[in-house]
Amino acid sequence: MTDEKNDVVPTGNGALPALTDEQLALMQADSGKQTFSIREIMVPVLKIANTTSGVMKRSDQEYRPEAKEGQFYDSLTYTFYDPPVGIIIARFETNYIESKPKMGPTVKLWGRDRSGYDRATGGDVGSRVTASGTEIREIGTYYTLMLRPDGTTLPCLMYLGSTAWREARRLNALLGSREVLGPNGYYIPSPYSWSFQALTVPATDGQNSWMTWQFKMAPMTLQLPNGQHLYNRAKELETAVDKNRTRIVGTQDDDRYAEHQQSQAATREVGSGPPTNEPPPPASEGDYGGGEKSTPQATIVEKAKSAPF
Repeated sequence: MTDEKNDVVPTGNGALPALTDEQLALMQADSGKQTFSIREIMVPVLKIANTTSGVMKRSDQEYRPEAKEGQFYDSLTYTFYDPPVGIIIARFETNYIESKPKMGPTVKLWGRDRSGYDRATGGDVGSRVTASGTEIREIGTYYTLMLRPDGTTLPCLMYLGSTAWREARRLNALLGSREVLGPNGYYIPSPYSWSFQALTVPATDGQNSWMTWQFKMAPMTLQLPNGQHLYNRAKELETAVDKNRTRIVGTQDDDRYAEHQQSQAATREVGSGPPTNEPPPPASEGDYGGGEKSTPQATIVEKAKSAPF
């Protein structure tokens, strides 16, 4: 039972007393003192549960019996969410990953540096082949606030590449073209001025089928309940990205570039899951140039000094 006199917050399943305003204020006053570098924490990634996902494979250490195909889940708490899920996008980047041919191990993470991609041969979008025969792919990276059902937020990453790249470009067109009439005329607001509903929809290439991303427009962030707080949180995340305080680096915990890259070709079931022409996630520190037999790569990605999540 909650205390109607004070705006209290339950702490669990009802067996523990709720926190009072005074207790919440005490914790708030002491918050913000502990910081972690990006290598000391796991970067939350918002993913889609597919039949080829680790969370749906009994033989995988990520297996979760409660997972259902088409649900979203975050790689931090492994909480599963039925679509739609509210999101606010703080920043978009295109990142590049180089791998051995035909789903071979990762050779190099180029980060935002597209020079290797430009030197490779191939089409305007998707995978290209280098002079040495490796493959470089472009991946859409979104720094995002997920709006959880309980009203809290979770800063997380979304990766849209290859089969989801078309939807990423559509989403970017919405972010970069929607005008608003302000006191000084029309302008295009920042990405975090808008909120979206993320959904999962079926996709197929004629041989395989899987669940992929779809986004629908939602109210402007400041129109949402507690909208000013959400706007400020998203802006803080954008600032962290711009100052290189938040960046993907070589750890096993930034373990997937997209939900459909979670299984290697040998473990895929025929007729399910996305196309198998995608590189697998990096298997170890060595794939990032941090292993015993590899040379450190300064151009992989800027290392973060601290991170907001």
